[in-house]
Amino acid sequence: MSLSVELKLAIGRAEQDLYTQAGELTGLLSEVDELSKRIDSALSGDPDGFDKQMVEQIAVTKKQIEETIRMLHFAKSKLEQFI
Repeated sequence: MSLSVELKLAIGRAEQDLYTQAGELTGLLSEVDELSKRIDSALSGDPDGFDKQMVEQIAVTKKQIEETIRMLHFAKSKLEQFI
């Protein structure tokens, strides 16, 4: 098998892996939203402010997941340029 064919196959597999990872992370976003709602509801009115801290941390985590998804899509678009 020629080097160019091997390279195209490897890029194709990498693209598929990136697509799969982005899909899995996108699925996690809905779980993060649900978790945030449940924590907010369960700990609402906590005098120590623990509820707000947890919800804020979840929001940070969600933003990190969203940024990772953007980076995966960017990487995939760069790989597509080689094919």
